[in-house]
Amino acid sequence: MTKKYLRKEILRLRKDIPKEKLKEISSIINRNLVNLYNQKLKDFSIFFLYYPVGSEVDIRDFILFLLKEDKEVYLPKVIDKKNMDFYRIFSFDNLKVGKFNILEPDISKNLKKANIPLTIPEVLVVPSVGINKDFFRLGMGGGYYDRFYSKIKKYNTIKISPIMENFINLDFKEDEFDLQLDILITEKGIYERKK
Repeated sequence: MTKKYLRKEILRLRKDIPKEKLKEISSIINRNLVNLYNQKLKDFSIFFLYYPVGSEVDIRDFILFLLKEDKEVYLPKVIDKKNMDFYRIFSFDNLKVGKFNILEPDISKNLKKANIPLTIPEVLVVPSVGINKDFFRLGMGGGYYDRFYSKIKKYNTIKISPIMENFINLDFKEDEFDLQLDILITEKGIYERKK
């Protein structure tokens, strides 16, 4: 099965999930993210995350949790058709509607841009459409996260994806530049890649 076909099918399935069910699943996944934080991430300071859109797992509660814990929280801003930068936010008031109709950091508010290598994410939390048995991520097809990760892959960033259980262990062949995750968080638990 091609990645393009698989992506289309998963997005169709996700679109059909009732909003209340998605909210319930997201709530459980947020609790699992907090559990992971308490077990393994508490000592890290710099978190790069995503702002959820459409049928993605909604991690806004986890973002708020990190802000209350005084962590440095960075969210992406699409710069052009191939690249995105991350900016530090202090609340959701620092966001405005940007490209693709997604809330992203409002750079008119003088937010700090993450300048690699001066600001390296210790934890990177990315959205995924699907994940294969080797923890490679299937994204939306734009390559934004894959290209971003190529800038930081020499560092020991922990790569995490919140995702619904039904969309892991999929059968697809990863490409050379696909992002391989370390930890998956689903509504049924926390899965770590064996290294």
